[in-house]
Amino acid sequence: MAKADIKICPYVKCPFPDHEVDISVHPYVRAKNGRYYHEQCFDEEQKAKKRTLEEKADIALFLDLWNKHISNTVNYGVLRKILNEYIMRGVSTDYLVFCLQYIVANRCILNYPNGFKYYVDRREIKDAYEKKQMQKQAKAIDEQLKKQSSQPIGSDSNAPHFAVQKQQSQGFERILNK
Repeated sequence: MAKADIKICPYVKCPFPDHEVDISVHPYVRAKNGRYYHEQCFDEEQKAKKRTLEEKADIALFLDLWNKHISNTVNYGVLRKILNEYIMRGVSTDYLVFCLQYIVANRCILNYPNGFKYYVDRREIKDAYEKKQMQKQAKAIDEQLKKQSSQPIGSDSNAPHFAVQKQQSQGFERILNK
């Protein structure tokens, strides 16, 4: 094996030993900057770099709410660092926005970005968020059922038609009617 066939994977969380990419054996991706990645590492890095438009909109809303209701002289670097920590842990941006809206609506005391960590982990806010999510799901199900029930049932021309036949009584009346 030639030394030229071994490259170093620049991905920080590379699961392979010594971050080595043997391009003669392992499947690899060559990035635009000329660096070699394992396919798995490259995919994970691309997922980490890309934030959906929804997340970006939620973060912008969060910063706007913070500026309007908490403090307009905030250190945005610290605030963004805290937001990124929670996003990397897997906390949804929707929950973070809900948490800030809850703080503003209930007039909770929050003077600095590091204090936000205390509210994110509060049980009452988590319960309120779960309740809100359940209401959203119930509303979506109700809308779906209304949409399905608004369609007429007998409008299908291929639907089977059933004729109801009157059954003869089998009791004492039959003997008397003869």
